[in-house]
Amino acid sequence: MRAIIPTIISATVFLMACSSAGPPHGPKYTPSASEESATDCPKERGRAQAAREALLGTRDPLLRQRSIQMVFEHAECEESVLKTLASPQGDADQILAGLRALRGQSTTAITLYKEVRLHGKPMLLIRSLVAQGRIKIAFAKAARATAAPAELDVSQRAEFQGELAIAAKVLHQEAQKLLEEALLLAGSVDEAEVARAEACRLLASISASSTACPAS
Repeated sequence: MRAIIPTIISATVFLMACSSAGPPHGPKYTPSASEESATDCPKERGRAQAAREALLGTRDPLLRQRSIQMVFEHAECEESVLKTLASPQGDADQILAGLRALRGQSTTAITLYKEVRLHGKPMLLIRSLVAQGRIKIAFAKAARATAAPAELDVSQRAEFQGELAIAAKVLHQEAQKLLEEALLLAGSVDEAEVARAEACRLLASISASSTACPAS
């Protein structure tokens, strides 16, 4: 029975393992076709892909920014779908299935936000950083709310919940870095007030030690 724990924990770690580092920064934007997979955002994905394809063979800055805007809107849609997914409950198989669903949806949203982060204008860059932090905090909340499989005994359930708490702590650390980066960039962008306020609110919910926001 104890073999159930590492199986579920490894799946949980994989769910939470969306790196906050992101791809390397660089001046060139080269659009590429994304893998076709099931999505609840077909219109947004279609518009984003069409905008990417319109960039092929051109360096038009207006087309470039339109492409990034379409990608951002697709990311927002995929994140909204993520919010509808409940924390996994039930037996081990049900929990693993729920974790896979969360992992897949969250990976889609974060990948799109990273694309915006790499190529977007300052305001979209800031918003994408805040969004990635927001998703990681949601991951942590889902992890903490995941009930231990019914087939585990008392000590195994305690171990399971302990491992999930560790995963949630790591996610909070990653979210804090993203949000603090967003706040650093927002300091030089006048129209970033709303994003700055959300970043501070999110930071306050996970960290009492961060000094990125003024004391209230």
